[in-house]
Amino acid sequence: MSENSAFDPQATEDDAAARSQYMSVKDWRIILIGLAVLAVALYPIYQIGKEKSEKAQCVGNFKAMFTALGLYAKDHDDGLPPAFRANGDGTPSLGESGLIYSWHSDLAPYMNTRASFVCPSAHPDEIITVEDPLDSKKTIKASYGMYLPYSAEKIFNIESPDTTIIIAETSSAGASDSYDPLPFKSESGEAIPDGVVIGFDNDNFFPNKKTKAVTRLAFRKSSTGVFDGAIGRHNEGIHALTATGELVILKPKEAVVRLNRDGTPLGRWTVPARTLVK
Repeated sequence: MSENSAFDPQATEDDAAARSQYMSVKDWRIILIGLAVLAVALYPIYQIGKEKSEKAQCVGNFKAMFTALGLYAKDHDDGLPPAFRANGDGTPSLGESGLIYSWHSDLAPYMNTRASFVCPSAHPDEIITVEDPLDSKKTIKASYGMYLPYSAEKIFNIESPDTTIIIAETSSAGASDSYDPLPFKSESGEAIPDGVVIGFDNDNFFPNKKTKAVTRLAFRKSSTGVFDGAIGRHNEGIHALTATGELVILKPKEAVVRLNRDGTPLGRWTVPARTLVK
């Protein structure tokens, strides 16, 4: 036997020194089971951390969008960007790329390069692709929509700017079981990604006395127009931006439109005072 019997190839399995140098299958099994149990125990903590990180990134995106809106308005006589370039009937027109040129396209040059138009919590099918304003070979991804009544509107025409929503988290074309009863369609009649804007259940552009809810907000499980039990992109709700730059959390019930006796909407979903709602 060699001087170091622990490494002697002729040592028997019963040799204590040899056993101390090697792990049995049983030992590995115990370690793997322990790691699996630890992973299961830590997963909820990981999920909480991930959600907080994604929520923080989304908040940062909204701050960058509000700054970009201010810079755009300064260069355009205090006007907000149009929600999209439109055909004669008001529907979104598609460029040579087959994509919409949207308000994201107009704001992109003003955006902080560290921010994004995409919430990291958005599902891939909720995200829209629009034209890049500077390079036709590039595109912009987005998961936020503009409230249509204030598309291309002057900032001073916004009613109740402290509470009125101008941008919120949206879902495109009913993705993730979201509410989109009036999807936009191309001139040929084909449905096109429409998460660039927030519309209404009975008219894409302006509410009326029969309007009950706004559409395309990123509330999952709301496709029937019933928001009780709907789930926001950030569980408790979705992020939205008021005209004065306040970031708020919209709960599912706030997708419901409340109307005055004359048919004008109250609360978050006001329209320009000069707009006649029939």
